[in-house]
Amino acid sequence: MRRPGRREIRAVTLVTALVLALGVTSTTAATAAPTAPSWDDVQSAKGDVEATQIAVSRILESVATMNAESEQRSC
Repeated sequence: MRRPGRREIRAVTLVTALVLALGVTSTTAATAAPTAPSWDDVQSAKGDVEATQIAVSRILESVATMNAESEQRSC
């Protein structure tokens, strides 16, 4: 097996340095303080919750109707 040349050593050193630099950068970004949602974000989320609650109510009504029809058919 031959010894690695200077070119290979430099390439490995460069790759190692890049990996370490990217690791430090991504860790720093991950630990940054989160930003608070804007008022528009809050209002949009409220609208999403209300729409979901309406959809759940409709689904529950449909299930209750189907259960009642099923019970009537089985009697």
